Amino acid sequence: MKNFTKFLIALLIGLYCSSAFAADRLEITEVLSPAYNTDIILGQQTPFEFKLVNNSTNTFTTNDTAILFIGFWNGSQVTNLQPLGGYKPPNDLVVGDSLNFTFNLTFPTSFTPGTYAPVFGVVWSGNPEPTKFSLIITVYNLVTGTSIKEKFAVIDNSYYSNGYLNLNMNSNGQAQVYISITNTSGQTVYSEQLSMNNFGLSSESIYVGHLPKGIYILGLSAEGRLTTNKFMVR
Repeated sequence: MKNFTKFLIALLIGLYCSSAFAADRLEITEVLSPAYNTDIILGQQTPFEFKLVNNSTNTFTTNDTAILFIGFWNGSQVTNLQPLGGYKPPNDLVVGDSLNFTFNLTFPTSFTPGTYAPVFGVVWSGNPEPTKFSLIITVYNLVTGTSIKEKFAVIDNSYYSNGYLNLNMNSNGQAQVYISITNTSGQTVYSEQLSMNNFGLSSESIYVGHLPKGIYILGLSAEGRLTTNKFMVR
């Protein structure tokens, strides 16, 4: 495994990412969460959820290991491509199968706060052609914990029950808050603007029982900052 990883790094460092390299291998096709342009707190562990699809001609078995990679897009190429760790599927993935998996990632506090474009990719140890590799780009705002705590309203938690989405928000003062719900196609199915005038937790219940069953993304935007939670309408 160690030699395989070194081999991949040597092959992949410096590759350009103007398009996916090849769609005939195991690949990440979507970053399900955190949502695009979300605030990520430096030094805090954040769960990233990916959609993994087997577009190869091989079966990816529970004995194989997928290696997750991360790099950064600087506008013309991917830099600092490096492995994050391994993942084994709970069940065999035959051709065309997909699954969602979560990987916890912490961006170090040595990063300068600002907008970054992480690039994610995955290969597995049995891939006969590791140069056939696809990458997916997303954008996040890396911030310090203090900046969010002192200035913004954020989602504390949310849960779905009996047709309602129940949302708890943690506010640190007066803020205009914009709540949105989008489906997995990126369409906004609900939006509302609230004025928060108190410190601490505030609650809101939104009826979503009329929406088709499936996964949705709840977004809360305050003072130009966005936090998100995912929920399912059952």
